[in-house]
Amino acid sequence: MALETNVSNLKLQLKYNYGVDDSGNVITKSKTYSNINNAVTDQVKYDVAIAIAALQAHALEEVHVIQDNLLLNV
Repeated sequence: MALETNVSNLKLQLKYNYGVDDSGNVITKSKTYSNINNAVTDQVKYDVAIAIAALQAHALEEVHVIQDNLLLNV
């Protein structure tokens, strides 16, 4: 039997640097955007993340793509 993988949900998560606290620990916060089209390339996803981050007051630290897969036995 063959296994088929379908992407059921794709999210783009941007992590921002909010500075440091009193103890010197880095404060990071994230914003997640859901319902991302899985047909677009990774470069397009990254370009969109950079464009969104340009509108923010805090520095962008990381860009994550979160993907849920549905495994089907066909």
